Amino acid sequence: ECVKGAETRNKVAIIYDTENAWAIEEIQGYKMNKKNYHETLVSSYAPFYRRGIGVDIVDQSADISSYSLVVAPMLYMVKAGFTDKVKAFIDDGGVFVTTYMSGIVDENDLAFLNGAPGPLEDILGLRVEETDSLADGRTNRVEMDGRSYINRDISDIVISEGAEVLATYSSSCYAGTPALLRNGNAYYIAFRSDGSLEDDLFSRLSSELSLPSAPFKGEKGVVGVMRGKYMFVFN
Repeated sequence: ECVKGAETRNKVAIIYDTENAWAIEEIQGYKMNKKNYHETLVSSYAPFYRRGIGVDIVDQSADISSYSLVVAPMLYMVKAGFTDKVKAFIDDGGVFVTTYMSGIVDENDLAFLNGAPGPLEDILGLRVEETDSLADGRTNRVEMDGRSYINRDISDIVISEGAEVLATYSSSCYAGTPALLRNGNAYYIAFRSDGSLEDDLFSRLSSELSLPSAPFKGEKGVVGVMRGKYMFVFN
């Protein structure tokens, strides 16, 4: 009876949208053999999993107002009405994070005429001038707070329009240009890393937002979930 009706209200949401996934699969450009939408979603989820922080997986139709942090990796397709949700969410104190290959097309898979990131431009305080697809085996470097990160597969060349630059590329022809930007409570990750950038960024945001975590943090493959006063441990 103590568990009946109890639920966990997670404070983090990751946007996974089926139509967005379909649109990405049909892209005739970028790095055709390394689009890796699902792998990118996992890279965003993993830092929370390792810290015992619950995450909801939702699509663009969901009500995001109850969350503290919403992550939208590779949001290639931005549907009508979603931008208004994000604006209201940020105005209410929520933190929004998105990445390269976002804000390219609308719900009809038609390109936004103002370029990327389309209707998210004002929220993110930037525009994407160009996207570079790196050859297999080729990498760049990104520097932030004295730490170096590997950039592989995809790099956005970004022009800040008021966003604060948190990290920059340190190699290639666009060395010194922005690689991670912040505009108030909105963040833009302009490059694909090996997951280490996401781990550092989401660790910091989790601390700043005081995100609740399960008291049990087990070995890899084990997670603890609270239901009322009880914790269930899953293998």
